[in-house]
Amino acid sequence: MVDVRIRFIERTLPENRRGFAEKIVRRALEKRGCEVWRGGYLHAPERTSYPNVLNKYARCLELLTEQGYDVYALIRLCKRHKGMPDFLVYDKTTFYFVEAKLEHEQLSRTQRWCIEELTRLGIRVEVHKVCAQAKGREWILNVVTGEKVVCEEQKRLKKRY
Repeated sequence: MVDVRIRFIERTLPENRRGFAEKIVRRALEKRGCEVWRGGYLHAPERTSYPNVLNKYARCLELLTEQGYDVYALIRLCKRHKGMPDFLVYDKTTFYFVEAKLEHEQLSRTQRWCIEELTRLGIRVEVHKVCAQAKGREWILNVVTGEKVVCEEQKRLKKRY
């Protein structure tokens, strides 16, 4: 059974939403003190000559090998698959992938398959949804069956007039 944690981030949505979810999720992760890399770019040292990009992804691969992950399997998955999550996150103890979505977007079939492959490799995957009004704070989604379980509900104060 492949379970994915869904977290909600409440923001007002702009008219032009292109890249908005990725920008908000990346800022939120970096604000928490996490190191963030693009998820599908683990093979970047092979494809670029920019020194800053090389250093950043060399550090990522070094940390992955220190933690005991199969780096070559991850690079192979990045090279051949278009459903990789948006970000690879390191929060000082563990690695996990994060897929950023807007409130109305769903996971595609290729993304679901990729999430299953990543969990087989032992890496946790989360989905962070940016929405105008959050229905809850955290859900757990079974990728195979599509069943959702609410972990934490949104708590709001009732205004009394």
